[in-house]
Amino acid sequence: MGGYNYRDRLSEDEQEIWDRTVPHLEMSKEVYGESMYMYCKELAKYERCEEKLSDFGLTQVSEKTGYEQQRPEVSIGAAALKNAMAIAHKFGFDPYGTKKIIGIEGKNKNANKKPTGRSVPMRKAK
Repeated sequence: MGGYNYRDRLSEDEQEIWDRTVPHLEMSKEVYGESMYMYCKELAKYERCEEKLSDFGLTQVSEKTGYEQQRPEVSIGAAALKNAMAIAHKFGFDPYGTKKIIGIEGKNKNANKKPTGRSVPMRKAK
């Protein structure tokens, strides 16, 4: 990756996302390495939030007020997913992004085919 290995800077769960995503890309990792790095970080953050919410629920009781409130992981996870999806769009992980990659103007032999939308498998539930 142009002398810089983004994968090595990721945590173990982020590297799992890298390993299940990068082999599906047909783009230069040298050019898109930094974006892929950020995608892995954001998607891993989202998955960690989802795990915590699965274990503890969407709400918690505030120690200060005694009232039920939304867990912080709800908004953190939502923001992380929004960020990951914005980056994923660049890689064509959705039908519109795929259209942009293969060429809307017919520059590619597959340009007239309906985009199927790539999907990257989510981490298996534990």
